[in-house]
Amino acid sequence: MKNLYLLTSFLMLFSSITFAQTPEKLSYQAIIRNSSDQILVSQPVGIQISILQTSATGTAIYVETQTPSTNENGLISIEIGNGNIVSGTFSTIDWSNDTYFVKTEIDPEGGSSYTITGTSQLLSVPYALHAKTAESIKGGITETDPTFASSPANSISNTDITNWNNKLSAEVDGSVTNEIELPTGGNDGQVLKTDGAGNYAWVDQTTDTNTQLTETQVDAFVANNGYLTAEVDGSVTNEIELPTGGNDGQVLKTDGSGNYAWVDQTTDTNTQLTETQVDAYVANNGYLTAEVDGSVTNEIELPTGGNDGQVLKTDGAGNYAWIDLPSGGSPSWIVTIVNSDTTLTNENQIASASGTSTISLPASPTEGQNICIHHVNGTVLNPNGKTLQANPSFDITTPTSLTGAGTIHIIYANGKWYLL
Repeated sequence: MKNLYLLTSFLMLFSSITFAQTPEKLSYQAIIRNSSDQILVSQPVGIQISILQTSATGTAIYVETQTPSTNENGLISIEIGNGNIVSGTFSTIDWSNDTYFVKTEIDPEGGSSYTITGTSQLLSVPYALHAKTAESIKGGITETDPTFASSPANSISNTDITNWNNKLSAEVDGSVTNEIELPTGGNDGQVLKTDGAGNYAWVDQTTDTNTQLTETQVDAFVANNGYLTAEVDGSVTNEIELPTGGNDGQVLKTDGSGNYAWVDQTTDTNTQLTETQVDAYVANNGYLTAEVDGSVTNEIELPTGGNDGQVLKTDGAGNYAWIDLPSGGSPSWIVTIVNSDTTLTNENQIASASGTSTISLPASPTEGQNICIHHVNGTVLNPNGKTLQANPSFDITTPTSLTGAGTIHIIYANGKWYLL
């Protein structure tokens, strides 16, 4: 990396003859050294100059390039504002508006591969350029300070200043008790009127064309204003007045606008039931009026047929049938209807599940015990601490959901349940 040792000065270039026009340039000088700290003598260098706003890393509002040559002392002297413009306009920079920095990038070989960078702040406003703005000021200055614009001072006029300068220094009429000054003149009965702009005058009252009521008239609610002064029909108990006329069975109908009339009831085409018919749940509405089979004790109807010793089996879909017990069954079977989670006893039994309840096998089964389970889809079988061998290569030891509807037959032998 090459080093840049700057002997930098920023000078305003004033005309030595007249101040009528201010040159829009800044003088810039620097001494260039190479990486061996040797001064580059009589050698062209490439330089890019940027004017940065607000901070050393701020926005570049003006950029130009130049290719000066160092002198025998390694010094370059250039005028910023007189190079090849890359962006921005030097003459439009408002030096009074912000803080500015000069960033220089140098290529010691005279090209545009800039390897040496330096940034320094303009510690003083370029006064000549700042003063140049006075050249364009003509007429008055428009106040743009938002604090001033929102303050009461913004509304002070020349008239206000004149009035202030001519303020009263003593009481005009010698009295300090009549500060609300009424205008003189006016006739009997007139009233004081304002136009809202601080001007007042005695004027006649505006004629009121509305009915003027005395206190007595208001208290009596006079009839010409629509108020009743006496009971119209002489009765104070019939204030809900029904319209006259109407026929037997008619009803009073309103149109929602204060108009009423007696009308026939709308015909109802629905079946009209008497109280007796409702109490009897008449058959044409689908209710039973008598016991179909004459018995009130057999409401769970079992399918007919079946042979001695058969049991009732369900497929879980509302279909039932009498079937024989599995072959080899003991004559002492018990039947268990499972409607909720149930643990079976250590007896030969048939368990019929009607839902997705859990059937737990006996905790202490007896040797040779048989169990038939009629299940539906989702019935859960719990071995209850034992092992159920479904096939020679598959054991069930945890609660398992059974798939579909059907019947399984298991037997307990040698400490394990076996699926037959």
